[in-house]
Amino acid sequence: MKMKMMVSVLCVMAVGASMAQEQMPEMGPPAELKKLDWMIGEWSGSMNWTMEGMEGEMTLALKNEWEGQFMKTTATGEHMGMTFTEVAYMAWDAKEKKLVSWTFASFAPMPRIEKGTMTGNKIVFISEPWDVPDGGLTVSRATMMKKSDTEITFVLEFQVDGSWSKVADGGWKKKPA
Repeated sequence: MKMKMMVSVLCVMAVGASMAQEQMPEMGPPAELKKLDWMIGEWSGSMNWTMEGMEGEMTLALKNEWEGQFMKTTATGEHMGMTFTEVAYMAWDAKEKKLVSWTFASFAPMPRIEKGTMTGNKIVFISEPWDVPDGGLTVSRATMMKKSDTEITFVLEFQVDGSWSKVADGGWKKKPA
């Protein structure tokens, strides 16, 4: 009798564990974000700055990786002898049907929050107002264009008096795996 009871308890536990596993939400990136799988890996490149007081080239190294339901980007850049870092987490907002990115930069006290749309090979992010060093609150627009699975172009614009002003452009190439 004790054996039958033990077998019954084990069966109930096995069925319960199986049902719990079936009810667990998917922990990987959603399909809309997974479309950017080609971005996973290490990238390097440069951007030309044309913003007053910051003219010149900036070098940039990026690493994109999946972290649960997010794409995590770690960036290190160098401009005018200064080094900066950024860590960004990108997600898919199913309610708004937009990409959302939270970027924590070594030069800003709060994260930059951006919402983006994908159209063909182009991704456009527009930020909420964020603190730009020595510039006050700024709204930015970042446009990435996929040239191939191993090359991206990039344009950064700031909103000035209701219109967009280009402050940087450039691109990155993916390092071989």
